[in-house]
Amino acid sequence: YFDLFLIHWPVPGCFVDTYKELEVLHKENILRHLGLSNFSPAEYEELMSKEISVPPAVNQFEVSPFMYRPRDVSYFQERGVLVSSSKSLHRAGECLNNQQLRAISDEHSVAPAQIMLRWGIQKGFIVVCKTATSERMVENRALFDFALSEEEMTSLDGLTTEEDVSKREQLETERKLQM
Repeated sequence: YFDLFLIHWPVPGCFVDTYKELEVLHKENILRHLGLSNFSPAEYEELMSKEISVPPAVNQFEVSPFMYRPRDVSYFQERGVLVSSSKSLHRAGECLNNQQLRAISDEHSVAPAQIMLRWGIQKGFIVVCKTATSERMVENRALFDFALSEEEMTSLDGLTTEEDVSKREQLETERKLQM
């Protein structure tokens, strides 16, 4: 069996039927858990209004200190849907040189990527990241020897602006409509 199977995009006009087909596979014990990816609260509500029999266990979407959407996170967590953070390192690159992030990483004597991953863990997310470098794989797992203070968490929460969120939501909407 597959432990978890996600619908990657909520393609308009298709995702409810797709989910219902996954429910059949769940009933046949081929899929253990069903999940979503990139679903907004409105799309989740539409799905839930269609009398599904297996509630989604997870919604995976982009969330990091540089793309923090507390309204969406709270919405899903309040409904018992686990939040899985795709792009936990926010495409790495320039964000790892952010002064606030660097200051916190220096304070804990860890890499900026570890701070970003630890932030996600402390938020209660399933944290997903990728690397092809064995050193970074080891580093990315070394997240439980330190904790971020409430002040540090608040500082990291503030790295995302409303404009960032608005642009991301617009991009996601455009991509979904192209499918």
